Amino acid sequence: MKQTIEYDDLIIRHLINETTSDEEVKLQQWLNESDDHRKYYEQAERLWELAGAYHPAFAENSERDLERTEERLTDYPAPRIVFIKKVYRMAAAVAAILVIAIGAFYLLKSLPAGSSEKIALLSTDNIVHQILPDGSEIWLNRNSSLTFEYGREKNRTCILSGEAFFQVKHDSLHPFEIVTRAAIVRVLGTSFNVKTITRSNETEVLVSEGKVSLTPVNSSVQSVILPSGSYAKANPGSVVERKDKFVRTNYLSWKTRILVFRDTPLDSALADIEQCYGITFDHAGTDISGYKLTARYVDEQLPDVLAVLQATLGLSIEFSGGNTYRLFSSEP
Repeated sequence: MKQTIEYDDLIIRHLINETTSDEEVKLQQWLNESDDHRKYYEQAERLWELAGAYHPAFAENSERDLERTEERLTDYPAPRIVFIKKVYRMAAAVAAILVIAIGAFYLLKSLPAGSSEKIALLSTDNIVHQILPDGSEIWLNRNSSLTFEYGREKNRTCILSGEAFFQVKHDSLHPFEIVTRAAIVRVLGTSFNVKTITRSNETEVLVSEGKVSLTPVNSSVQSVILPSGSYAKANPGSVVERKDKFVRTNYLSWKTRILVFRDTPLDSALADIEQCYGITFDHAGTDISGYKLTARYVDEQLPDVLAVLQATLGLSIEFSGGNTYRLFSSEP
């Protein structure tokens, strides 16, 4: 995808409707060259839509705003997988930094003084770690998206689809809230995990430190306060499950890269490995009910994990395309 670097400015110009007819032809020819090019463009377009359109009037201090934005960005570590970083001066003189990476996108729009900042993050094949302008940290799991808006006179608000772990910097004047389709999570300063489940329209919250409040979006009931170590699940109308002492060893393995199994039924172990590495196991036609796994993996690469599974359980594993691996018995 190295060639895409040449087309980043062209893609951005297209998204803000500033391309000439010749540039449009050039872009279309490039898109038609390969499915990878089209996927690259579609991900950039999705991020642009996620961030929301913003068209401010021209401001005399726009160049100064851009310089301040660039200075702030140097203080924050970029997503781990970034290989492109460009600054593009829009016709409306708003600062926009678009970072396009393999499996991750990052966009920061710097708005006029007194307004708010909006960040959009989109992960596809990789986990994205980002420090937000308020100093909070987030880890965005694969196939997830998040927007963050922050202003001096506003709460710190995230809109999340998918899964993310938050380590929130304390700020009593600006509560931090995560909004999903099912619930709203509010905190002042703590660390916790939020996961949205699309098929059931539910939201899970696991609190690592501090306390958070959980409020179903369509409920008239009071918020549920969740202390450290607790877990809850909510749909738009109610909190459907709550555990004050939640123990699931590998729940955060996608972030920690640590997997621990102690005589664990294989179907449960495979589910945890799928969550950690963003893959799918296909064991249709293979009876795995009698298998159990005892192992510990710390920041291991997927091929090493699969090799241990094959060696210890006597099973065969084959890559079958996409992110899917077929698991079957080695015995004839």
